[in-house]
Amino acid sequence: MITSSDPLNDAPVTVTFSDGRASWNQPGAVVFAGCGDCDGPSEQVSCGYLNFFASPASARDWASQHPGITGSVLDQARAETLGAETFGWLLSDGT
Repeated sequence: MITSSDPLNDAPVTVTFSDGRASWNQPGAVVFAGCGDCDGPSEQVSCGYLNFFASPASARDWASQHPGITGSVLDQARAETLGAETFGWLLSDGT
């Protein structure tokens, strides 16, 4: 389970994983995946710019308030794919 909140309005955003499927508690929730001026592995440098938002409008508003951070608003399907590609190995048992 991932528990977060929208940085602009504190609306809760929870993603629960069960049987290989994700369930989002906010139907319109999205993720902003961005990067600033940093270097290193994704799992170590992206957390400050990997935010959950209750809606695409909220994510766009946040991005406009942070012009030094480049990134994209990801729909749920793309966020799930990127999350698995970036952090999936952290969940594996090494086999």
